Amino acid sequence: MIAGQSNSAGFSKTPGCREPAAGIHMFRNRCRWDIASDPMNEKTDTAHPENAELFLPGQSPWLAFALALKRELGYPIGLIQTSVGGSPLSAWNPEENGILFRNMIRTVSMCGGRVKGVLWYQGETDAGGETETAGYLERFAGFVSAVRREMNDPLLPFFTVQLNKFLSCTDPDTDRRFAEIREAQRKAGKIPGVTVIPSLDLTLSDEIHNNSASNNALGERIAFTALGKIYGADYISSVPDISDAYVSPDGYAVLVFDGVSMYLVGRGIPTERSEFVFFDEKGEIPIESCGFAGDRIFFRLSRNPSGNVSVSCAPHAYSGYGVPFDRGTGIPVPGFVNFPCRLSDVREFRNN
Repeated sequence: MIAGQSNSAGFSKTPGCREPAAGIHMFRNRCRWDIASDPMNEKTDTAHPENAELFLPGQSPWLAFALALKRELGYPIGLIQTSVGGSPLSAWNPEENGILFRNMIRTVSMCGGRVKGVLWYQGETDAGGETETAGYLERFAGFVSAVRREMNDPLLPFFTVQLNKFLSCTDPDTDRRFAEIREAQRKAGKIPGVTVIPSLDLTLSDEIHNNSASNNALGERIAFTALGKIYGADYISSVPDISDAYVSPDGYAVLVFDGVSMYLVGRGIPTERSEFVFFDEKGEIPIESCGFAGDRIFFRLSRNPSGNVSVSCAPHAYSGYGVPFDRGTGIPVPGFVNFPCRLSDVREFRNN
């Protein structure tokens, strides 16, 4: 089941759409099964105007996703499209407005009432408000619980995409909230059965929507993760996430990541353009240098830290092109905000 807003519905108009293929089907908005093709959320003869777009949408990640599944599994894949551009989480949460939640459940009931998993890409709209951002994690958790309850499946898998970039953001509060939504999405990965897929490294077709090449890469990224996690196929299903951070009194720091299948590598970004930012009680601590070793990233800071220290990755709406990635899967580390650093002798980590 496909849910969320514009990057889930598919707004890319750049070349590179995957061709339709036998065995990949979708339940179209006119409530008929058809061979899956983009644009998936076109509204010809739609039976549910709740998720009708204002104009013709474009390409999404989900045809590439389904093609990758079918190639490995060898049987047909069905997609149920319920997303719509610009939709806030409140429209999906039955404890709030819930209009798209009700439409989604009604649509799934026409297809037998059960799905294998949920493909979720949403959050850009909620970054527009303080209340929506502050409560995003709890509201998303409520949405997940409600869907599972309606589907009578307490561990129904969710694959949710962490927000990519918003290049034209000029409002400082929206800029901050965009990163805070990413942090809430990262934490949502702790909910059992929820997997968060970072997308910060991907390129755009406009100021906020993924282009076709990125959608294809993202669809396959999610498919390979799903194959390992819910289909038991021999695919690496781990996704990097920060697990610990340490800083020493003499100005060294190390970040430790879970879910690294091979080793972390950088992208050749100059230190002054690093996606990582350290703060203490005196303000930002500039980074002098950094290096990679396995599942760890080491930093030499420009001064000794003072008081409590935290670290953020991709702290702006426009951040992301320079995030390190797992060499084994190509999946980048996620964006995170104000992760606390513990005081420790970082040399112990370098020796290990």
